[in-house]
Amino acid sequence: MTLRRILIIPVILSLALVAATSRVGAADIASDKAAALLMFPAIQFSTDDGVDTLVQLSNTSDQPIDVHCFYVNANSHCSNTGAICATGADCLGGLCLSGWNEVDFHVHITARQPIAWRASEGLTSATIPLNGTSRRGPGGQSNAGTRVPKVSEDPFVGNLTCVAVDSQNRPVESNVLVGLTTIEQLLPSPALADITKENAIGVPAIPNTNDGNNVLQLGTEYASCPQTLIVNHFFDGAFDPVTNLTVLNAIALMPCSQDFLLQQAAGVVAQFLVFNEFEQRFSTSTSVCCYGVLPLATIDTNQPERSIFHVGVEGTLTGQTRIRGVASGGPGHGLVGTFFDLHGERSSAVNLYFQGTSDAPDTVRLP
Repeated sequence: MTLRRILIIPVILSLALVAATSRVGAADIASDKAAALLMFPAIQFSTDDGVDTLVQLSNTSDQPIDVHCFYVNANSHCSNTGAICATGADCLGGLCLSGWNEVDFHVHITARQPIAWRASEGLTSATIPLNGTSRRGPGGQSNAGTRVPKVSEDPFVGNLTCVAVDSQNRPVESNVLVGLTTIEQLLPSPALADITKENAIGVPAIPNTNDGNNVLQLGTEYASCPQTLIVNHFFDGAFDPVTNLTVLNAIALMPCSQDFLLQQAAGVVAQFLVFNEFEQRFSTSTSVCCYGVLPLATIDTNQPERSIFHVGVEGTLTGQTRIRGVASGGPGHGLVGTFFDLHGERSSAVNLYFQGTSDAPDTVRLP
């Protein structure tokens, strides 16, 4: 297995059954509404694969807002060399150990302003849009104080969480943030690139519940994470008559609970229920520790053609997958995520349907 298999680049999903932003049931989180807490399930960068992620963060209010953000580096590393790895086979006798490492930074956004950076570059005082000296916004507003580091490794796989805060880095009930990522991959053909856009998942603050401390309680201070994630999709190996391509799927999952103070990864077991067009049910599960981008047909086996996500096993072209988190020794078990359909050189990422609310409180602990 090569490192390329870690970097799952999303490609077009042609199913009309799946909407880019959908909501089912009572979940209050959404990918199309402003919120005080944003979760970006997939941040990727690789020089060798020509992959980079453009992150866009916008303030929808008429007042400036401060934002405290946290990159999570989920690369695995060899126990003997420290090199980035996908499996133990990459470590020449060592173990491939999963990783979780957080880097935080601060962004100051002026009224009604979008701000953006590439994962490979970040933002410095020289590259922020409004530096406060030669460039200012209306009323003299600026992005002074903004420092966004570039991601810590190459290649990099991980996620991003951003929280609305005051000037003292205390969380505030300001549902004014929206986010978007654009994952880009240069293709072998000259002057071509594979472009995919994905909305951040917004968790709104509940008015008049913020106690001002560094522990964000999802379900009491912020909206609960969903109980179930749902996606309708082609099965792996199916032939898509619209694109004339064979389908290959992947999914990015991110636990709602995060501990940025102690830098401890949240462990969640993701349970999958898979239904084909005859309503026959199959099931499997996998552990999600801090972050996971999973080729769908490798969740339950290392032989994709034998997977319950493969068209040859399911017997129908399309079906539905339902995902539910189960606690694994940590607080809460909420999950959010994005579905990827890997179709050749055509790209799309789809936010999952949300159903219900998690029956265990999740927490996000800030430094």
